[in-house]
Amino acid sequence: MSNHKKARITATLALFTITAGIAACGGSSGGASTSETRYTGPGSKWDISLSSDASFSVTRRENTTAPVDMTVTGTYVRQNNGFVKLTVNSATDSANNMLSSPANGDTAWALDVPGYAFMLRPMDANNEQLIPMVVSGGCPSSNLSSNWVTVKTAAGNDATDANSDFFGTFTFDATAQTGELPSRYSLVNPTSNVGAFTVGSGTCNEGIMDISNGIMYLASNGAIVRIGTDTPQDASDDSYIFALDQKAISNLSNISGTYAGMLFDDNAISGEKILPVSMTCDAAGNCTGALLGTDLTSQLGGTVSLDFSTSTPDTPSTGWITGTITDTSSGNISCMFDIDAAGTGKKIASCVGQSPDDNTKLFNVLLVSI
Repeated sequence: MSNHKKARITATLALFTITAGIAACGGSSGGASTSETRYTGPGSKWDISLSSDASFSVTRRENTTAPVDMTVTGTYVRQNNGFVKLTVNSATDSANNMLSSPANGDTAWALDVPGYAFMLRPMDANNEQLIPMVVSGGCPSSNLSSNWVTVKTAAGNDATDANSDFFGTFTFDATAQTGELPSRYSLVNPTSNVGAFTVGSGTCNEGIMDISNGIMYLASNGAIVRIGTDTPQDASDDSYIFALDQKAISNLSNISGTYAGMLFDDNAISGEKILPVSMTCDAAGNCTGALLGTDLTSQLGGTVSLDFSTSTPDTPSTGWITGTITDTSSGNISCMFDIDAAGTGKKIASCVGQSPDDNTKLFNVLLVSI
């Protein structure tokens, strides 16, 4: 990307992009009683709770069994452009936590989609990756059928390698307690299945299931799988996949709309790799986006475009569409769309692609209609 589009978005608190069931957590005071929704995810282990009195709390642990070593609390406000703004009231961290906690008054931003999960940017400025999270506390009571994208890949994985998988389908057998990837696709040849893969088996407990060399975070409408936990001191060999409900797209016109979202470019050398974005898609499958500033309204300049105009919806399987992403250069991209997320009427897209300026690098876009 051009330098002005890679301008640093300063916020001491990490960015949160919430794509979850926060409908019960309204943005105004909840009066005498409040409801609360909790989410959890890897990297190390993050948990967030959002309450209907417009307050939030975030905790971090080194792993799923370690004590909390950072806690951040504050308030949030919903904006008309689809983003949620969060403000820190207090933050504490343990002496052995190497992360730097945010200061009172620091702000972050979020993006709401009822009934799903949310994405967390860690509170470590040197750890610039997407951290997906799902509703916590419950294990699926019925089988899952989902689409997944890679949101963190192990060091050395090349997005131009036809044998490296970056998206596909995920299933979870609630009786056998087994996760599978029935189909896996590369970004080079996005219609050729590179083969099924057994993620692992175990026993789900409060939405978390340990597997050989990994961990699964499970919910009724999606899952996150982290692979590489056998080397806990080396996160470079870890990879994360983020899975959401599988739904048919049917027609290109069904993806049309105006979206708020988040963009991740692993090729960004300086500044933030994670940026807010606004995007509009027309009925012909052409999408044009602009990167936004820290106020979530001003544009940084330049455009990013997604082109699905010559693509066939529900290819290579239900809920998928493939195309190209263009900045100054181009790369391949594949997106899963849900055109009616959890019956809310909102559309969401979770995309994985090749960074336009370096096709070997990972690129993600998460979009929510407004």
